Amino acid sequence: MSTESTKLRVSVIGLGLMGSALADALITNGFTVTVWNRTRAKAEPLEKMGAHLAASVAEAARRSEVVIVCLLGHAATREAVMTDEVGAAMRGKTLVQLSTTSVEEVDELARWAEASDIAFLKGAILVTPDDIRAGRGATLYGGPQHLFNRLRPLLDGLGGQPSFISDRPADTIRTASALYSFLYSALLSFLYGAAICRQSGIPVEIFTRNVIEPFVMGGSLMSYFNSSGRAADTGRYDENIQATTDAWLEGLSPIMADIKALGIDTAILEPLKALLDQTSKDGYGDQDIAAVIETLLHTKHETK
Repeated sequence: MSTESTKLRVSVIGLGLMGSALADALITNGFTVTVWNRTRAKAEPLEKMGAHLAASVAEAARRSEVVIVCLLGHAATREAVMTDEVGAAMRGKTLVQLSTTSVEEVDELARWAEASDIAFLKGAILVTPDDIRAGRGATLYGGPQHLFNRLRPLLDGLGGQPSFISDRPADTIRTASALYSFLYSALLSFLYGAAICRQSGIPVEIFTRNVIEPFVMGGSLMSYFNSSGRAADTGRYDENIQATTDAWLEGLSPIMADIKALGIDTAILEPLKALLDQTSKDGYGDQDIAAVIETLLHTKHETK
């Protein structure tokens, strides 16, 4: 990290588990850090590390070029940050919002920042506080790309691996939602597989080590994701087909029958079968399973 970047003054607003980890990482990486938290006790360990403790959010804003917000939701951000006093203190500076918020809430904050002449980046943190402290951070950002590029040394200092998504701040939330939809599904599907193994007398450790790990780490899964992703972007599902939608559908029925025979509820698979059924009926039976995307988008439009 350059000497110039370490001179950048930054304030962290909100010192919960994640906010404290962010401030810790910045201090460790040589930044001049000011912190504010409603409860002073949470700031004291960081003060001992060299952070300045501000008496108010406005004071924190006056002391720094960049203000990072990591509060518990948008209501707390509105109350603590979106005030005339803080807006005046931040004029010409940069706000980085790392709190969990909705698309509508990010849009509201972005409008307030623009009206207050404040540059704005929205970030979505994808890891734990321990990952941030260990430098294994992964955070998505949306906003002006030139601002992301200018702040890159600072964003690297927040635990590493910042990724620019879009010039629209709310796209970070949509991308994070896509990721967590995958993670929820993947975790629950793994546990479903673990239940099948345990019910069958197969050690779950063997399922994890000898089946799941080689499948995930071997690269074939990512190859399929990349192929499906290209098909989704182009809307072409008749190229590079590895297995058709109907083939996937045909294979699912005996799997569900076997699971039912074990006495395990197939509720987790029923919506998947219904989705494949509909995709086949929509005329994509002889095309790649990525065509499910078209059924999902059609369903969305129909239910508006």
